[in-house]
Amino acid sequence: MVYCYIQIMKKFIHGNRIRTGILVSLLLAVLMRVGAGTVSEPSENIVRRPVMLLPVRNITDNLEYASLSYTIFNVFTINLKKQESLVLLEDTLNIAGKWETNGFDRLIRGFEKAYEVETCVMGEYYVSNEVLTITVTVVDVVSRRIKGCYVKSMPSDQGRYDILDRTCGEIAVAIARELPALDREAVMQKEITSRLRQKLDADERLLDSVLKKHHEFRFYPLTGLSLGRTIISWSASKPSLFIPLRIEYTWLFGETWHFSAGLEYQIIDVMVEDIEKTEAGIDLLVGLHSRSLFSVGVEAGVALTYDYNASCSALASEEDTAPAASRISFSIPLVLSLAFNVDPVYFIGFRLVCYGLTWTYESSAFSDYTDGNEKLLYANGFSPLNFVCLALHASIGVRF
Repeated sequence: MVYCYIQIMKKFIHGNRIRTGILVSLLLAVLMRVGAGTVSEPSENIVRRPVMLLPVRNITDNLEYASLSYTIFNVFTINLKKQESLVLLEDTLNIAGKWETNGFDRLIRGFEKAYEVETCVMGEYYVSNEVLTITVTVVDVVSRRIKGCYVKSMPSDQGRYDILDRTCGEIAVAIARELPALDREAVMQKEITSRLRQKLDADERLLDSVLKKHHEFRFYPLTGLSLGRTIISWSASKPSLFIPLRIEYTWLFGETWHFSAGLEYQIIDVMVEDIEKTEAGIDLLVGLHSRSLFSVGVEAGVALTYDYNASCSALASEEDTAPAASRISFSIPLVLSLAFNVDPVYFIGFRLVCYGLTWTYESSAFSDYTDGNEKLLYANGFSPLNFVCLALHASIGVRF
């Protein structure tokens, strides 16, 4: 571009067009300045590497050269700031001031936690036979590994700052060459990958902690709806809708097998104001569950239920009523459950249960019913209508 500028100037001067040549030369000078400024500006797609410079340590026994520690640090700081691929961080918390007390490893961990810096530069120097030797080590903060080591020697004459500046400049250029600027998109992808890895690691640690525990205690605090355990316990000509109170203990044995025992009590009818039914039951279940934070389980077992009705029509018409009766029922419940572990100890759970396979024995004799005997033949024994006895419960629990 400079060559073209000179040729144009010669052409216009030779042609006695001095005024026009001056104008053109000024225009070209402006363009050259703008072009040069554009090249020197860092690209928006580039991320500069953050670097932390540690204090320069004096390892020589000659105290005459102790002041060189600050001089080398300042000269080296200036030269590092000139590198376009690096951004020099300042130790505003004075973590480096505790170097001698905490040791190098704790110092590096402190920089990593406080500034999220990836690279530290540490310098040392000594004087021997009037020769100053500077050693600069580049340390990767994450891996604690040395990424580069640079050694330079120069005369120990403290008045030769030009040599010191050139020496530190050469080391700074070498460090910048080993730490080129990063592509912004690549940095963002790396950050996303790192966060996903951290999330997966946290989930794995949580899962490991959860799987080490083999006991659960669940409490169902009147959360859920139930149509009861037996169809014949429906009062009048309509079913009752209950909110059960339930507690449950589960023993997790083996990899995916578990055993649970639960106690349940129902007394509140949300559809009828008068309490017409009291029910209590115990369940003993064996099942399978998945080994994850979202644990799905399938259970089956045996259940014993006691319930009492003040009056019961047992699906007969409203005119056909049965006397108050107590009943004992034996069931094979089928349960589908889901548990979500929010942390290694606490979890929330849900269960859907059906008491379809039920055999019922009433305290009232068959002759006590006034009418509709054929409709009440299933009062004792098994009825397929029990398969509509579904219950949906929510629980909170702990693992220990």
